[in-house]
Amino acid sequence: PSTPAFKEQWANYVTAAGHKFNDPSRHSQDFILAFVIQAASAITSCRGFDELIPGLEGEGVRGVLSGLIKAGQKNSEMWKNSWQSYCDEHAGGFKDPNRLDFKMILLFLQAVALTHQDEPWFTAALA
Repeated sequence: PSTPAFKEQWANYVTAAGHKFNDPSRHSQDFILAFVIQAASAITSCRGFDELIPGLEGEGVRGVLSGLIKAGQKNSEMWKNSWQSYCDEHAGGFKDPNRLDFKMILLFLQAVALTHQDEPWFTAALA
């Protein structure tokens, strides 16, 4: 279920991108992922971040992001090392993205995803 804060963030993002429709099914996975990462970047330090989590976690986004993390581990040594270090520091060494707190996944992606977004494995993981 989306929260009012999430809906407002999404509507602002869609409008800023020059699109007319707020329905996520009318946008590509790349567009949605870019929003998730941007939203995480913009609000992780704000009080409202936890309020937005339910909206971000919906629409199958968790599965897409977990798949992206796993693809990164298989295809990029730098990504794999970053994920392992992040998990050692923030998750007691537990590394399965399907079982980690969704907020932790967003914070990791905020830190590293934009560095890898042009790599072929990254794009393929979102297809």
